[in-house]
Amino acid sequence: MRRTHTIPGRTRATYAPAGTHAIGYRAGDDRWWVRWACADCGGVELPLLARPKPSEVGGLARRLAMRGCPECETRRRHAATGVRGPAVWYDTSVEDWVVQIPECQALLPLEIGGFDAAEVLVYRAASDIVHSGDALDGAPPPA
Repeated sequence: MRRTHTIPGRTRATYAPAGTHAIGYRAGDDRWWVRWACADCGGVELPLLARPKPSEVGGLARRLAMRGCPECETRRRHAATGVRGPAVWYDTSVEDWVVQIPECQALLPLEIGGFDAAEVLVYRAASDIVHSGDALDGAPPPA
């Protein structure tokens, strides 16, 4: 069963559980997507950075399936209070990786986009944001 809901400025499709994840190409936006099946939330469709060859689709689906459901994680993190340290996750509401800064409860997109982004890229970008204030702490004021 397919249902859609609107994110400001775009529509995203979600799917009822089919038991397996599926990867597909959409010509309309020239992008690959993974359809994530989840019995708890109904599933979600996520954009990918990769442009896999047909022989690579099965391996990519298996690697992505090792992660927990990103829609469930987004809902859990949005409902959480009292975050103690910086947190990084793929946020389905903005379709991007985000870092949460606990001191100000800010949620900042990393502008990486694809759910399949390399972890080193994601965590390097998050670290740059979290620790960018450290570089400015000892800097002299502008002249």
